[in-house]
Amino acid sequence: MKKKTRIDYIDVLRGIGIMYMVLGHINLGVQFDHYIHAFHMPLFFFVTGFFFKRQQVSFKTFIKKTSKQLLLPYFIWGVAMILFAGITKLGLSTSLSQAVCNLFTTNHSGLPIAGALWYLTCLYFSQLWLYFLNKYFKKEWLFGIGCLAVFVMGLTMHYFHIELWWSIVNSFVAVGIVYFGYLIRKLDVLARFTNTNIIYTLIISTFSIMHTGYVNMRTGVYPNIILFFVNLLLAILFYSNVSKILLSIKKLSWMTEKIKYIGENSIVSLCLNQFVILLCSFVLQQLHITSYLLTTIGMPLLLYNLLFFGLVMLILYGLTKLFMKTKLRILFGK
Repeated sequence: MKKKTRIDYIDVLRGIGIMYMVLGHINLGVQFDHYIHAFHMPLFFFVTGFFFKRQQVSFKTFIKKTSKQLLLPYFIWGVAMILFAGITKLGLSTSLSQAVCNLFTTNHSGLPIAGALWYLTCLYFSQLWLYFLNKYFKKEWLFGIGCLAVFVMGLTMHYFHIELWWSIVNSFVAVGIVYFGYLIRKLDVLARFTNTNIIYTLIISTFSIMHTGYVNMRTGVYPNIILFFVNLLLAILFYSNVSKILLSIKKLSWMTEKIKYIGENSIVSLCLNQFVILLCSFVLQQLHITSYLLTTIGMPLLLYNLLFFGLVMLILYGLTKLFMKTKLRILFGK
């Protein structure tokens, strides 16, 4: 029973991370962007490490499984969004040929309507490096040093602006974040501290994040790497508390279950959120609903964006149900 509760709150935590990703793409301002980038994408690498187990499987089995889960949806949705952008001219910030080139090379920018897909190749290669580190460094301390060395190599390459295709440099840094999650699970940190005062963790984590330089994992920006890990852990402690509280409130179970479901199947929202945002924005503008709400009746922009966010999440939840309950889940590597 305890194991199930832990899985539940981690899934809700992932759902919260996905919602922050969507809000980031809707754009709620510079300060909000500063806040969420400190943790919302690193959180997913942390959770990968949280469930990482040092088990050996054959390389063939590993490659087959990981390629299906990560590279298959990367190419399916990358190609689909490029085709859509090419036909409709919506969401195309570069030339079509450059977008295709970015899909096969440096993919942390220039992917139309699917910028978040960089995460899939980054996770793929980080899993590959961890496979070899786990295989050749049997002792825990050697495994830890190996992960740290790969992490430092990634930071060094970012510092000298060295780029490799498919977010491989980011994947080196991701190894360190995955290992951090692995250590936190091994030391049982979340179980010990997630029941601390939620107000204190909110104040401390927010203050620390907002007084630290802007972080962006996609573009490799880490002003202070020590504070990056401190802020990441503080944010995870706070939102783990939030997740547990949501799960404990029966009157909110209808909402929490949806957040949990989105978290369990986060790859759907990862691949489709910018597409849904684009279509919703286009339709609302064509129907003059946006101008009516913002100009005619004077609705505050923040309120409009929050209502728009609710609409996007409702559609993403429906699409997640559609894909994951049918054979179409193969499109997401399931």
